[in-house]
Amino acid sequence: MAPCKPRTFTAGEDPLTKFDGAISVATMPRPADRQFLFHGIMRPSRGIYAKLVATGKKPPTHFHPSQWEFFRVLRGNLTIDINGVPVHRTVDDGEMAVPPYTHHVIYGTPGTEMNEVEFLVSATDEEEGATAMDQEFFENWYGYQEDIFQRGEKIDLIQVLAVSKTW
Repeated sequence: MAPCKPRTFTAGEDPLTKFDGAISVATMPRPADRQFLFHGIMRPSRGIYAKLVATGKKPPTHFHPSQWEFFRVLRGNLTIDINGVPVHRTVDDGEMAVPPYTHHVIYGTPGTEMNEVEFLVSATDEEEGATAMDQEFFENWYGYQEDIFQRGEKIDLIQVLAVSKTW
């Protein structure tokens, strides 16, 4: 079976906006010790996030095999599930590091004002010979989630492997 054809093409868009405007990430100049720096805005009251919040569900977890990922809340309330344990973050908490091979997911903190969460996300430089989490990863990851969770497409092992190649 051939993979489904994308309904929209977002390759190279900056900012990259997905889930009917529920999340967007814009590229910022990267610090010398980081692979990338993105400015993110999550709007939990839109798109798939609104549907997930209404049913008490969360986006799927993922992990990165060779990079540390960092989150810093600039505005609002963000939850980062770390191996199934929710960690609530605000602007006062500073940067949080997520080590390689740690299952995690981010979402607007339930029970708080759910208008917008503004945050920074970055990752360490890739190790020699390792695949990198970068703009291509985010385009593939969010695009695939959009197909599965918002459009109801079936999970396709080939697409999962293609996305995993990018990190």
